[in-house]
Amino acid sequence: MKVLHVVNTSDTGGAQTLIEALAANAGANLSTHVCVLSAEGALADRLREVADSVTHLGSTGRTSDVARLAAGLRGVVRRIRPDVLHSHLFQSNLLAAAFAGRDIPHVWTVHTSGHGTRDRMRTQAVVRALRPFARRADAVVACSPTAAEWVGRQGWTAEDVPIVPNGVHVPAPADLPVRSGAPYILSLARAHEMKDHANLFAAFALVGDDTELVCAGLDVAEGTPIIDAALASVPADVRSRIRLLGSVDDPRALTRSARALVLSSSYGEALPMAALEALSVGTPVVTTDVGDCRMAATDPRLIVPPSDPHALATAIASVTASGTEAYAAMRREARALGQTFDIRRTVERYRAIYELATA
Repeated sequence: MKVLHVVNTSDTGGAQTLIEALAANAGANLSTHVCVLSAEGALADRLREVADSVTHLGSTGRTSDVARLAAGLRGVVRRIRPDVLHSHLFQSNLLAAAFAGRDIPHVWTVHTSGHGTRDRMRTQAVVRALRPFARRADAVVACSPTAAEWVGRQGWTAEDVPIVPNGVHVPAPADLPVRSGAPYILSLARAHEMKDHANLFAAFALVGDDTELVCAGLDVAEGTPIIDAALASVPADVRSRIRLLGSVDDPRALTRSARALVLSSSYGEALPMAALEALSVGTPVVTTDVGDCRMAATDPRLIVPPSDPHALATAIASVTASGTEAYAAMRREARALGQTFDIRRTVERYRAIYELATA
C-alpha cells in the first residue's frame, strides 16, 4: 500500500515528526511518500532518510501560490499513484481535499485542540473552509481526546472521531544515552503566540538558579518580533542564560541531554510529539494544562495553569532542585510513561484506518 503524506513544511514540528516516525516504522507492504508544500526545512534530510520519496513544492506562503501548489500536488499524485492520501495541518488538509482528486481515499490527522482569536485571519478562514471537505474525507483522525472534541465542535463530521495517539520510538535501556555536560531546561517550540515564550521567559527568570534555558524551533531567534517582545522584560543576567537556536535538524539530541522539557503553551496543543520523545529517553516534562499535555506529565506538580509564570517557575524548580535520587526516580517514571506511546501501536492503528478507507 502506498501512502502519500501531505504537510505544510518540513521544519521542526509535531506533524512532521509523526510522519517521520510512521515512515521509519512502517514495516512490510506499506510505502511512505511525502509531499511538502514549502521549500526544504530543517527536517527535510531526516524525512528523506526514512521515506520512499519526499517532494517539496516550494510554497512561500502567499495566497498567490495556490494555483502552483495545486498543480504541483496533482503532479505528485500522478507520479506516486497513492492508495491513500494522508494530510496533516489545516492548509494541507484543504489543498489535498480540493485538488488531489476525489477518487483517492483521504485521511486527515488533526494535531490541535483549537486555534485562538490571535491566530492569523487566514488560518481562521481555512478552518471555516474545511467544513464541507471534512464531510467528504474517509476518516478525520484526532491525535488526542481534546483534538477529537475540537473536531466535533467544528461540525466537520457526524461520525465519531477516531483517536490515534501520537507515538514515538522507545529505545531499549541499553540504547539510552549517558548524560554529560551542564544540565539545561529545554523548550522545543516555534515562535508563535500559542507557544507563549513570554510565559516561558518570565518563569525562567523566577527560577533563580544557574540552569540554562535552551530554546529551539522555527524563528526562535533574536530579530523575530514575538521573541524580542518576550525577551524585553527579562533581566540581563537571566538573558545571558537563555540560548536561542532557531530551527535545528536534530532536536532529539537536545532532548536526550536536557534536565527537563518545558511546554509553556497557552492554547492549541493536543499531544505534542516533543513531549513524547522526551519521555521515551527519560526526560521529565513540565507542562501547562492545555489540550492533553497533562498526559505527558508524571507528577501533578509538573502540570500548571497556562499563562502563570509563577506556577511554571515552581514546577521547573521542582525538577532543577531535585537531588540525585529524586531526579533518577523522575527519569524512571518518565521512561515508563513514554513506553505507553510506542510508535508501533500508532502504525498499526493507522494501517487499520488505511485498510478501512480502501476497502
